Amino acid sequence: MSIKSTLWELFDELPEDDYGLWPLTDLLNIKTGRRTMPHQVKKYAKEYADRAGAEFYCLVQNEAIYHYKPGFRIAGSLPGKE
Repeated sequence: MSIKSTLWELFDELPEDDYGLWPLTDLLNIKTGRRTMPHQVKKYAKEYADRAGAEFYCLVQNEAIYHYKPGFRIAGSLPGKE
């Protein structure tokens, strides 16, 4: 399973809250068995938010803390997620 699809499935289930990029990255690394970096997670998260009508925006830049507000559940339903 790709990092992007794993993140999108995770975001489909996450409640509205504040999330750090490093903990999200660590979780994805564990779930996928692959190594990725926070900037890639941020890119995929913003793409997800755009497509799902969700919100993902920076609260504390120097700590990489983002606020996530769910939109529609879309994991697996849109082409080009790989």
